[in-house]
Amino acid sequence: MPVTPGPGPHTRASLESFYRTGSDLPWHRDDAAYARDPMHRARLDFLNDALAALTPNSLLDVGCGTGVFLRMDAARDARLRVGCDISENGFRRDDANILFAAGDAAALPFRDDAFDCAVCSETLEHLPEPAAALEEIRRVLKPGGTLLVTVPNLFCYDSIEGRLRVLKRLGTLLGRDLSVNTHLVKQLPDAWKKLFEDNGFRALRDAPIYTLPYIPYLFKPLKELEFALLGSAAAGRALAAWSRAVARVPLLRLTGQIHFFECRKEI
Repeated sequence: MPVTPGPGPHTRASLESFYRTGSDLPWHRDDAAYARDPMHRARLDFLNDALAALTPNSLLDVGCGTGVFLRMDAARDARLRVGCDISENGFRRDDANILFAAGDAAALPFRDDAFDCAVCSETLEHLPEPAAALEEIRRVLKPGGTLLVTVPNLFCYDSIEGRLRVLKRLGTLLGRDLSVNTHLVKQLPDAWKKLFEDNGFRALRDAPIYTLPYIPYLFKPLKELEFALLGSAAAGRALAAWSRAVARVPLLRLTGQIHFFECRKEI
């Protein structure tokens, strides 16, 4: 199905309407279906491992979607788990230990210095002003608190399609809407790092995640083959090891579909 807020230009109001009212979007899939995609699984596992090393008492997931990350092992160790998303359409309310608040990332409905750790995964690139969200996340983090972020690399599938519109042109020929264009911010990891550091965070470490080509869901037979070849736990461990090795090679660092940052709130 096409995933796009429209051809633009995008206003804050039009984007808010798209994300608040949209249903059956890719990030609304249930946990098992979402994690079946090897790229999504790699991202969630990477975040889970990073959080396990921190063991925070309180955790906020900004742009939480269904809340899938808040239900993972390391997140469950936090005594307070809170998900925040502009839409309530996809959030699952079957875990009484997770609190949910509907809200804009640029106007979080929480008091200052409320959380030990925040996660913002695959969210900042969808915002017209990611700096405003970072300012809010910094406000609600305790002094010295940690922010775990994932964002698309400049060369990820959605960013490339957003610039070249290959599928959109193909859809025009076929008489179908094949639009994929939800990333408003398309930039390299170094530019993301500068954005974090310009908004009160120190980037402690970063690494690429999922350095293989992404196969769109439109190509169902290839997607099923990807699931079959890369969906096992062993394949996941191999992909994680490969990502760690790639992180040490400057040029190969840019090949990840996703890029991870661990940041600390500067006092």
